[in-house]
Amino acid sequence: MQKLHILPGAEKPVNILGIDCGFGDTVLELRNRLRQKGRDVRIYHLTTENAYLPDLRPHSEDAVLTSKGQIVSTLAGQFPDISFSYICMGSDLASFPDPEEFLKAAAARMVSNGQIVFFFQNPYFAVRLHQLLQFSLPQSLVHMLSPEHVAQWVKDHFSHAELTGVSQQIQGLNDFVLRHYGKEALGSEITTRLEIERYYVRCVH
Repeated sequence: MQKLHILPGAEKPVNILGIDCGFGDTVLELRNRLRQKGRDVRIYHLTTENAYLPDLRPHSEDAVLTSKGQIVSTLAGQFPDISFSYICMGSDLASFPDPEEFLKAAAARMVSNGQIVFFFQNPYFAVRLHQLLQFSLPQSLVHMLSPEHVAQWVKDHFSHAELTGVSQQIQGLNDFVLRHYGKEALGSEITTRLEIERYYVRCVH
């Protein structure tokens, strides 16, 4: 949520859509920040986990259960008269069957200058590559997205995007890079990419 920028605007109310945001605490934090600015805020939720509905409904205008496979059609058709200033995603973009169509559908539901934040795992993270080579990659990470593809998708559907990598220090990584790529690769983009565990993306419509 810290990736979102609180922007001045005249829309009344400010509509927030949470997608797979668990108990909804991230969205509530955003609502509190907006209320401190004197904004009238309405919250809506789509979730693929039935267990969270009782937690989401008391603090939202509506909370709707959907599925990963139906998320695009649900996003396109639910709350038809509402346009969103903020869309917050709590699940990996790669968990949806058609991530690009999801982003396209999300863009169509946003106000001008509206923002969406999401994340996806880096397939080139050194730990993940090791798991893949050892045939121990968790099933939840079998489907991962190329950063280059995601960058192209957001360029196609949004006016502005920021992609931020979250890195982890990995013991022995420099020795690995030195052995396989040479001394000139130390501290280079190769090392940086191997250290990034996931990417957070903020897009402006």
